[in-house]
Amino acid sequence: MSYGLPPDWDETMKRLREVMSRVNTDATKSLQRAVENALGSIDVSGIQKQIASLALPTFETWQFKIPELPLPKFPDYGKQFAEVARRWHEAFLAAQPKNWRDLGDEDKALDIVEHVRQSNVCLVWLPRASILQEVLDADPADAKMILLAHRDEVLDDALAVLDACQDEGFALERAAARDAIVALGAGHSRAAQALAACALTSTCHVFFDHGGTGRIAKDMRATDPEDAAIAQLRIRSIFLTSAEALEKFNPVAAEPTYKDFNRHNTAHRITEAQFTAANALAAIVLVAALLREVEEWPRETRLTRAS
Repeated sequence: MSYGLPPDWDETMKRLREVMSRVNTDATKSLQRAVENALGSIDVSGIQKQIASLALPTFETWQFKIPELPLPKFPDYGKQFAEVARRWHEAFLAAQPKNWRDLGDEDKALDIVEHVRQSNVCLVWLPRASILQEVLDADPADAKMILLAHRDEVLDDALAVLDACQDEGFALERAAARDAIVALGAGHSRAAQALAACALTSTCHVFFDHGGTGRIAKDMRATDPEDAAIAQLRIRSIFLTSAEALEKFNPVAAEPTYKDFNRHNTAHRITEAQFTAANALAAIVLVAALLREVEEWPRETRLTRAS
């Protein structure tokens, strides 16, 4: 189906703006930009945030108002755009992990991404919605301690996430992650953190199938979640935390000092700031989320679609 511009575009847009202002004054500017971008060139990654932030009733009302214009051919474009908007909206919902959807507020998605960015704690696929909401209601700096306060529940969530995985290519990594969960549940946080770090490293190498951790971290940072295509919302959000976990570390000088989970610090130098129960749990949450997410990316599409 073609979504090219209709005849007399300037006059059409002038009349369309009048309709849009009557339908929803608050949405006028966003809708106008979305229409101009979308009808000229359908680019999901470029306007998905605009589409996702606008309520469907606005589009539906707008669609019914369009035929009032004395433009015989334009109603078709209004219907086409409304359908495109609906599909984007559905795709945006489908791209959200279950724990986000369970919050019952689809508009929180990009707020969660920002919370992940600020807290450096992965919140994709787990924890469960009730704990996630508690995290979102608090300062991002408190995220790790909130998860730790619900340690057993979060570990149960991690096991449930891993149990949903079936890709045999990551069976060993899942086994290591489960061992890390058992270790932390028994109070052995250092062992748990070391195992989780190993599982994360191995998962990254299997998934990316190229280069070292430096190149992997670079690929992870290639596209921000808010700029990525809708289908990449989850994985790019996970990559925010994963890339930080792969930041460089000098084991001889024990620098820089990482208070958040860092794979290299964990693997190459025992430091008080790095080895904590909170970091062990954060590492488990991260690797469980990554292992769950790779299930959504068949091998033949990994390098071209996710990196």
